[in-house]
Amino acid sequence: LETLCQMLNDAGSWDRFVVRYVYYFVQRSVERYGCAMFVGDAPGAVALIDRLSEDASIAHAKHGARQILAARALVAAARAGIGEAKTATTSALGAFANALRAGTQPRDAGGSKLKSIFGSSASTDGSVDAGARAVLGASLRLGDAQNASKGDQATLLSPAAVAFGARSTDAIAARLAWSGVLALAATADTRSGTRSGTTDTPHAAHQTAARALSPFIKDLVCVLESRRVWNESVASAPDEKARAAAVKAARASESRARVKYAMAPKLNDTATAALAMRACGALAGRLAADADDVETLSEQERARCSNDAKPFLDLLKAALRVAAGAARAAAAARAMAVAKARGGV
Repeated sequence: LETLCQMLNDAGSWDRFVVRYVYYFVQRSVERYGCAMFVGDAPGAVALIDRLSEDASIAHAKHGARQILAARALVAAARAGIGEAKTATTSALGAFANALRAGTQPRDAGGSKLKSIFGSSASTDGSVDAGARAVLGASLRLGDAQNASKGDQATLLSPAAVAFGARSTDAIAARLAWSGVLALAATADTRSGTRSGTTDTPHAAHQTAARALSPFIKDLVCVLESRRVWNESVASAPDEKARAAAVKAARASESRARVKYAMAPKLNDTATAALAMRACGALAGRLAADADDVETLSEQERARCSNDAKPFLDLLKAALRVAAGAARAAAAARAMAVAKARGGV
């Protein structure tokens, strides 16, 4: 442990890949050996936890990869039952958790970076928010969704804070947030004595997440509707010149829509979009079930759940319309290409 701690010091190793594998080794070792690796009198045990905590708390883009890897190692130690690691995790990631609780993004103070010990930026638009990745990943692995469903206090992030993370411009952080939302939607509410239907009763975790997401989802529906309209114009273009003009106009229109509906989460890659649709579909299903729950919810609460489900249902419908329009546009493009190859155009 002493050797590992020394290798993680700034002067411990100049090779970024060595540093990366030191973090991996610590994480895997803790997952395999658990508390046995960090007994109180083991030389370097406390120093290594302190080192990981310090690396996980640094809010600067230059140290973003260290921050993410250190947070993973700390979470592994916390899950192994090492009490000091759990305390260190909540302390190190507290500032980033507070940012999400306040409805903002824990963007690194140093901004985006082009290279890291991962090799390069893994975000589709080049922006990396290491703080968001670290805290959302830690929240997911520490089971905040399960804690919230039981009425227990979350270790790091409340359901609303997880929902705010879905607006991150960092694609990996956004996927972690959508995974958290999906976990909230998929976890049954097992709290006792909290669903009497009164207006002052605490809402179930998935309801809280849905209500936090609702304004973002409404803006996203508007963005998708803009895309659908222009997909139709691309599909109906009579020739290649008109099609190229329609594609250009469609891109400009979607850019304007994203400015107008600025709260819409960015679904810039297939993996993020697919996960977001799964999470929203799961939330819509849970809310629809709540709307039919006459045994435990009052009429007022059931009506509210039915109303809360509407933006998510609208999103799924809009996404299907966009997909259908894109398929028609692609079919029209293929037909045009075939006609041109045969000399028909």
